[in-house]
Parts: sequence; structure tokens; C-alpha cells
Amino acid sequence: MAELSFETLEPRELLSATVSFQGGTLLVRGDAASDAIRIDGDGYDTGTVEVFHDTDRDGTVDTSLGVFHGVKNIKVDGRGGSDAIGIYRVDIDGNVNVRLGTDRDGLFVLQSDIGGDVSIVNGGGGDGLQFRSNTIGGDVIIKSRLGNDDAQVFVNTVGGRLDFRLGIGNDTIALYNNTIGEPSILRGGPGRGDLFITNNQPDPENMTLKKVEKVLPSYPGTLGLELSGFYDDLLFRVLGINA
Repeated sequence: MAELSFETLEPRELLSATVSFQGGTLLVRGDAASDAIRIDGDGYDTGTVEVFHDTDRDGTVDTSLGVFHGVKNIKVDGRGGSDAIGIYRVDIDGNVNVRLGTDRDGLFVLQSDIGGDVSIVNGGGGDGLQFRSNTIGGDVIIKSRLGNDDAQVFVNTVGGRLDFRLGIGNDTIALYNNTIGEPSILRGGPGRGDLFITNNQPDPENMTLKKVEKVLPSYPGTLGLELSGFYDDLLFRVLGINA
């Protein structure tokens, strides 16, 4: 039986990003500055990821902060600044927890295989989330706090439930072509201006809606074009590819 590699590392600080790894949990933290970070499992076996950072702030995430083996869980804390964070082709058996910061942040989770649960907490700056082409063994919980947030959740397989808990602000949630294992809920926030966009009606992907202002088949007006540009810029900034 092959041995898993576990290690305890002192935090590695490069400008505003800190990475630590202990007991199978990888913790990536930003600070008050604007960070660009990628957690990348492309080309690696299960439980191995590499963390990249835009250390010299030239607009590309090209500095490796290390390769980590035996990773079971991933935690990301963006803290302050307008962060761009990507989790790309990661394959782990445990959980992923992401907490975005207080400014406008962008997060994508793309083509990853996560055996446990995923928890994402948006911050206060009107955040954007693209969650696409992932396989999740457990639940996916997405919480919005302040600001007008957007979440695009496309072509995922979720073994458990997919719950949205929206906060203050007029949030937009788009769900297309997901497979959800358990009954799920989209809870609108107190602003009563939330939109739910889906091409699967009248039973929108096993989802019960509460306090949602409108259900639409596509983004209204120019909003879709504006958000498309936001996500294209995010993918290019963190991954270096066009969407």
C-alpha cells in the first residue's frame, strides 16, 4: 500500500498570500490587499495540489507556492481586497470551505472532484461565483451576505443537496443542467429583488424556492453580457485561459 505524504509546514508568506498545511488540511489566506490565487490539481493524482499566486502583481498567477501531497480538505479565506480565486481540477476526498472577503471578489470552482461537502460564503462587495463541471460527493451550501452577488452553477453532479441562502442585496442565481441528489432550497434574502434563472421549469432542478422575486429563463437585458465579461476576466486572470 502506497504511503500518503503528510507534512507540517510553517506558513509561507509572499506579499499578501499565506499558505499552511497540516493534518491533511490546506489553508490559503489573503489579507487586506487584492490577491490572485489558484489552487490547481491539473495533472496530479488524488490529494495532490499546487498553489499559485500573482506575487509580483503583473496580472498573471505564475508563482508557485508549493506542491502539497496528502491533501484531504481545502480552506480559503480571502479576507480583504478584491480577490480572484480559482480552484481548478482539484481531486480530494474531503471538504472545500471558501470565505470571500469584504470587497468585490471573484471565485471559480471548475472541473473538480470533491468527495465531501462544499461551503462558500460570499463577502460584502457584490461577489461573483462560477461553479462549473464539478462532481461533489456531499452537499453544496452557498451563502450570500451583503452586496448584489451573482452565482452561475452549471453542469455539476451533486450527491447531496444544493442550498442557497441569500443575504442583503439583490442577488442573481443561475442554475443550468445540474444533477442534484437530494431536495434543495433557494432561500431569498430580505431585499425581495432576487432573481432565479433556470432553463428547467416548472421543477427547477429539484429546487424549492422561498422569497425569490422572479424566475427567468435567461439573464435580463444587458446583465448577462456584463457578467459574462466579469467571468471571462476572472478566468483569464487566474488561469490564463479564455472561457
